[in-house]
Amino acid sequence: IALMDAKFHQSVDLEVIYKMLDEPDPTTRAEAVFALGKISQSRDDVDFSKLVKFLDDEDQQVRIETIFALGLIGKKRPKEIIPLLITKFYKLDRSSYMNISETELYAESLGVIGEFHPSNEIVITLQQALMGNTNPNAKDVVSKALYRIGEGLIRSGKAKRTIESEEFYNQISWLSTAKKEYTIGNLMIIFIEALQQKGIREEVMDIISDSMQDLLPIFTFIKNEKKPNQVLNTIKTLLAQAYYSNYDDEILEIIDRIDSLISFKKYFEYSDSQMKKDAEFISMQYTPDGKQFHDQGLIFMNLEKEGPVFLEYALKSFEIAIQLSPNEYFTPNCYFQMGLIYKKLNEPEKAKQNLIQAKELYTVMDEIEQMKICEEYINSIENKDKN
Repeated sequence: IALMDAKFHQSVDLEVIYKMLDEPDPTTRAEAVFALGKISQSRDDVDFSKLVKFLDDEDQQVRIETIFALGLIGKKRPKEIIPLLITKFYKLDRSSYMNISETELYAESLGVIGEFHPSNEIVITLQQALMGNTNPNAKDVVSKALYRIGEGLIRSGKAKRTIESEEFYNQISWLSTAKKEYTIGNLMIIFIEALQQKGIREEVMDIISDSMQDLLPIFTFIKNEKKPNQVLNTIKTLLAQAYYSNYDDEILEIIDRIDSLISFKKYFEYSDSQMKKDAEFISMQYTPDGKQFHDQGLIFMNLEKEGPVFLEYALKSFEIAIQLSPNEYFTPNCYFQMGLIYKKLNEPEKAKQNLIQAKELYTVMDEIEQMKICEEYINSIENKDKN
C-alpha cells in the first residue's frame, strides 16, 4: 500500500490501517506506520495523533518508522509535529551507539520539515546536536539536515544574507528562541563553529565542506556592503582560524571556493575585456568543477526577484559549467536553464538554440520527459515568431 501512487492512496480505507497499529506483531505495526506516512503526502486526513505513542514503542523498527512518518506529515503540519519531534530528540540519549539510527532519523526528519518550513526551533536543535554530545557517527546526517534548511531558505526567497552577532552562540533552550531570526549567514557560522571542533570525523568534514561551498554563492552579490566582499572575506577569516584547529584540505577547498566567487564577481565589475577574461580564468582555477558553477547558476536564478541582473550572473555560471564539464549529467540542464533565461530576456533565437542543444543531450540520455518539455518550449517560441 505504502509504495502505491497517490491515486491509489486516495481510495485506501484508513481505518483498516489504524487497526493494524494495534497488532502485537511489531513488523505489522511498523508497516502500518510507514504506510500512513506515505499516504499523508497525498491526503490530509491522516490522524497523526494515532502515531505519537509509537515514538516510545518497545520495538526499535517501529520507533524508526514513526519518526520517518511524522517527518513526512510535518511538511504539511509543521506547527504540531516540530515541537513533538524536538522534544523527543532532546530526551533521546544521542551519544549511545544503540540509538544512532533514531538520532539520524530525528535529525533527517527535522531537516525534511525545515527545508519547507525553516524555523528557529529546528536550527537551534540541530546546532546543539552538531556541537553537543551527539554520537560522532550521526553528525554527518545532522550537517545534511542543516544544509537542507539552507537550501529551503534560498528557494523560498527568505535567505537574508547577513551574519548575526555573537549572541547567536548562546546555548539556550529552543523554547526561548521563538523570536530569534536565523539566516543563511547563521548557518554558515554553525558550520564554521563545527569545523573548529577537535577530532571531527572526515565524513562530517566532507558534508560541512560541501554544504558551505554550495551555499556560498548566496553571498557573492550583496548590496551596500561597507567593504568589498565583506561577508565572503569574514567567512574566509573564520575559516582560516578553523584551519588551525583541524588541518584539513576540505577547509582549504572552502577558502578556494570563496576566492573563486570573488573572481567571478570581478568579471562583472571589470569593463576591460582582457581583465574580464583573466577574472573568469582565475575563478575557474579556484573551482575547476562544473557542477558547482551549475549549482551557483541555480542559486542566482532563485535571486532573480532581487533584480534581473542575477539572470546575467546565472547565464555566466552555466556557460562556465559547460566549459568545464561539457558531457556531464547536469550539462543538458545548463543549456535548458540558459534557454529559459534567454526567453525571459526576450532573446528568442538564443533561447531556441540552447533549448535545442538541451533536447539533443536529453535524447542521448534517454530523458523522455525532459525532451518533451524542451520541445514544448521550442514550439512556443516558433509559434510566437510566426505570429
